Amino acid sequence: MTECPNIFGAPYISELWRLQNNARERAYLALVDVAESTTSLTFVGNSGLLIFDGDCGFCTTSAHWIESHWSKNAATAESWQKLGADRLSELGLTHDDVTTKAWWSDDRGVRGGERAVAAALIAAGGLWKFVGLVLDTPPIRWLAKPGYRLVARYRYKLPGATEACRIGS
Repeated sequence: MTECPNIFGAPYISELWRLQNNARERAYLALVDVAESTTSLTFVGNSGLLIFDGDCGFCTTSAHWIESHWSKNAATAESWQKLGADRLSELGLTHDDVTTKAWWSDDRGVRGGERAVAAALIAAGGLWKFVGLVLDTPPIRWLAKPGYRLVARYRYKLPGATEACRIGS
């Protein structure tokens, strides 16, 4: 009679966790390829570009926070004011686009709002990568969209913000 393997043992659970993480990442990459709200214009290079509102204290603080978690050359955070109209136009973004939400550009395309936040977290690696993957996976992404809109709308009331953070003022 053969022994049944200990399926509840630690080696089994850690191997299962590794396989599930690999499957989640493959599924995420497949979703990104067909994701909505991407444009055909892409950022040249492997590193990402986070575009934020440099006049907003909350946005600037948030961008610097995530930038501090990226490894060297993983990504860059730039305010839309510093990039200028020509660079924004190359990316397919308008003034209205960049004044209402953050944007992420990489070799997969340009994404805005909650998708930009998820991509920035993924670029940070480690636990933040996992958080970004979860945030960008349906149905969590569907919940993140109104959450992002709420934060963007009231960002002038958040820590580090000023009246310049108010959208539509």
